[in-house]
Amino acid sequence: MVEIQKRPVRTNGFGCPLHPSQVFTYLLFFGDLCTYYGIDMVSYSHNRVLSVILSTIYAVLAIGTFYYGYKSTKINPTDPTIELEK
Repeated sequence: MVEIQKRPVRTNGFGCPLHPSQVFTYLLFFGDLCTYYGIDMVSYSHNRVLSVILSTIYAVLAIGTFYYGYKSTKINPTDPTIELEK
């Protein structure tokens, strides 16, 4: 017979402890932002118009990625029918 272990269930992705892949993804996203604005945009500093256009597009995409990543991490993955059965 299989023994079922009782353990606390995380209600969303922000519950501690954070998974190492989750921490790595946060650091990678932050590093990508720093790299883009610190290295890539410096190389376009001679062309202000191109620099502003690319920075704006990248900022909009980064904000969208952050927003939907936050929204999906905040969602409770539990099936609602399981909660009704309790």
